Amino acid sequence: MICLSLTTPANTAGAVALIQLHGQGVKGLLSELTLRTQWDDNKVYLCDFGGIDEGLVVCLGDEWAQLMPHGGLRVIELLCEKLLDLGCHHKQASNRQIFPEASSDFQADMLATIAHAPSPAAIDLLLAQLENWQNVTLDSSTILADTNKLDRLCDMPSIVVVGPANVGKSTLTNRMLGYAASIVADLPGTTRDWVGGMAQLRGVAVRWMDTPGI
Repeated sequence: MICLSLTTPANTAGAVALIQLHGQGVKGLLSELTLRTQWDDNKVYLCDFGGIDEGLVVCLGDEWAQLMPHGGLRVIELLCEKLLDLGCHHKQASNRQIFPEASSDFQADMLATIAHAPSPAAIDLLLAQLENWQNVTLDSSTILADTNKLDRLCDMPSIVVVGPANVGKSTLTNRMLGYAASIVADLPGTTRDWVGGMAQLRGVAVRWMDTPGI
């Protein structure tokens, strides 16, 4: 039985998706999908996925392969449907399966979380977690404080800029985001809807939102 697991969140679009295939007969299934017959381990191939999309494939052994199509939601949906039609069974792989290089379940969970870390500060704290948990001399309150801090870093807080019209909210927003997200003009009412993006405040990611004047 070949199990299909979607590492990319199914409801989130991205540049590239990652689909994992585990089980006996993986290479044969890939041949059915792509019409390629030769699969060398640890070699990356550019393949056509049955006319659905074009992307990368790598076999990491006789029973494990990774497909990397474009990350559009419709592409992911159609490709997963095609794989299920070819005999795959949908099953979410564990983080240990997704990251076989991990030395423990904890390290695998850490690597999975890093993939979604929104800021350098979150990544730094995640990388320190393994050593912290292995250090049994740490006080439990210290571990709890780090865990709470990590939760805040990975779940970005929101900052909403509110104020009268034409006082510089959009100028501040553009400065914080690092690009011209909001139109700036010397006229009241230039911003007519909220505009937002991710900003970095000393390594901490926040959702920054500009609003119309009140």
